[in-house]
Amino acid sequence: MLEIRTCLYRKDYDRADGKKQLKILAKVGDNSTNTFHLKKRYEIIILKDAKKYLVTDIEYERLKKVCEERLSLYQTEIRIKHIITDLLSAKVKINNQVIHDKLYELENRLAESENLLKWNELLGNYSEHEATNEDVATLENAMIELTQKQKTITDEDISDLFESIKFDDSREKLLKKIEHMSLNERYLKGHFDRSSIIEVFGYCWSTNLQKNEPYVADSYKSLILQITDYIYNSKTASPKVNDFNHKWVDNFLVYLIQKGYPKVNVVGYSPFGISKYYDKLKTAERVPYKTSSFQKAVKHLKQYINILQTVSLLPIAAVSVKAITPTTYLSRTSVKENYTRREHTLNLQELNDLQNKEFSNCNHALARDMFLIQVFAGGLRVMELYDRNLSVQGEFISIYRLKTKKITVNPILPELEKVLKRNNNQIPILMKESDYAKYLKEIAILMEWDRTIKAVNTTLDAEGKSGNKVAERVDVISVKDIFKPYCARKTIVNYMSLHGFSQEEIIEFTQHMDTKTLKHYKSLLSPEQKRDMVIEKLVNKLKPVKEAVEAA
Repeated sequence: MLEIRTCLYRKDYDRADGKKQLKILAKVGDNSTNTFHLKKRYEIIILKDAKKYLVTDIEYERLKKVCEERLSLYQTEIRIKHIITDLLSAKVKINNQVIHDKLYELENRLAESENLLKWNELLGNYSEHEATNEDVATLENAMIELTQKQKTITDEDISDLFESIKFDDSREKLLKKIEHMSLNERYLKGHFDRSSIIEVFGYCWSTNLQKNEPYVADSYKSLILQITDYIYNSKTASPKVNDFNHKWVDNFLVYLIQKGYPKVNVVGYSPFGISKYYDKLKTAERVPYKTSSFQKAVKHLKQYINILQTVSLLPIAAVSVKAITPTTYLSRTSVKENYTRREHTLNLQELNDLQNKEFSNCNHALARDMFLIQVFAGGLRVMELYDRNLSVQGEFISIYRLKTKKITVNPILPELEKVLKRNNNQIPILMKESDYAKYLKEIAILMEWDRTIKAVNTTLDAEGKSGNKVAERVDVISVKDIFKPYCARKTIVNYMSLHGFSQEEIIEFTQHMDTKTLKHYKSLLSPEQKRDMVIEKLVNKLKPVKEAVEAA
């Protein structure tokens, strides 16, 4: 049976002062026959005040009797026995140094615990918080500094120091926790600066719990960048919510017209991290706004203000949304409807070529199928494509419409049926939205679409360099430049219109709000399509009449 015996042990060597080094001798042996058979022996160095424990002959003799110092050494012997037992159980290689290291690691922990207990007994009279070992170390250093300054230190000083340490520690932990929170969680729990215009306007990016969707759509988020640019680059812009009023809004909108927007590439920014783009915004090239873009900026600003006033983050008295109109800032020559994007659609030939194209790259094939689903399911908006409610139900497809907040069901057109068959008769696993846009751009290049699109644009003349408020120009771009996910909705309207569907029938399928939007698609016909329409509507229909007249 294993037995461990310990005792005090002195080295034979005498130092110059007549003292000898004191150690603890640990013997490991077997006493199964009631006789102790030694197997291993270890000599463990004992420390006293962080130095080797040295004793004279008289001191050594005193340690053979019961005294406080001997009782302390008995405790050390007990700890050594436990350490050796644990090491044997763990089958770890044992030597003098290993036992020594384990012993003083344990004693340091016990000393810290004892010190911590004493501090907590003292602080218990002044604080509801309990100290940790880290607190004690910080507190002792702080007390040394304070003592050096004022010579004496009171219990109240100790209490104040401790409360300060706990506050700083709590604040630091909270800040680290906030850093790892999502944007929505930060706004939900109120961890944002209510005095900052940027962070308060960013609230509109969070989720409206009543509707379970963000307060504003992704297309509205660029307003944060515009506001940040104004605050960083305008000499008069205040970043404080208390200064947000009609004058602030007026100066902001004038700034957009006079300075244009910064041509910077910022991806994945948020109201909390946009400050890292400070240098980019300060040095960015400026590009004039188009009239339509400025009108959208005004629309977005009004939407944000409405939301923030509703949730009491902006005072209603600060700004009247009804008083903000783009016509206040634009001349008569620039205030006109501008529908550049109405041209952004595939014509019938391009759509047909896309359907029949074979792609060797699986990403191109998936992106093509995603676009065709957008088109033929009913002109899906991008977020409607990614919505979890989009599903195939027999011969129909169910869609959650973001603007009307309704679920609509459309029949599966033959064109959509072909796409679904390629994907096991179901909606395929969609790629990330950013990848989707990237692969559509690559598809447009592979398709070699070279049809040009021309549109007259009214551009606000930043800085008034031409001497006029606005400048008109003809934009000439290629289909390759506009082939993006948002084209799908316009493409299906164009497709159905050319196949003879009425406006009311198109609205039923695409769930546009009304026919006012659809009127802007009527100018989408190419010259060739207009010729074919004339032949279909006039020549072919009048042919029987002409033949009858000639026969008579």
